[in-house]
Amino acid sequence: LHEPSIMQVLRARAYTDQPYTFLSGILISVNPLRELEETVPLGFRQQPGTRSAPHPFSLAETAFQQLCFSAKVGQPCAQSVVIAGESGAGKTEAAKRVLRHLIARAGRPPPA
Repeated sequence: LHEPSIMQVLRARAYTDQPYTFLSGILISVNPLRELEETVPLGFRQQPGTRSAPHPFSLAETAFQQLCFSAKVGQPCAQSVVIAGESGAGKTEAAKRVLRHLIARAGRPPPA
């Protein structure tokens, strides 16, 4: 991996209205600077991490599954989701999507 190839992939996906890209276990989001059609959160159920389409819901599903059960110890495993970026990068929107999915998976209706 090197910076020019990463930037090329991010640019190509952004131009085709695909603002999310997985880089190993890291979700990279490029702010599309406009509203995009929202995906149904439960569509990512049971498809953790890079096995599903890159999206904050996919990242949240991985955290949820690991929170519920850790195969190594047979007990819940604490999870963290780090959302970082510059001002205006879309951190708040990404956090809302992650929380929306976690609430939906916990079986509670999301707040209005």
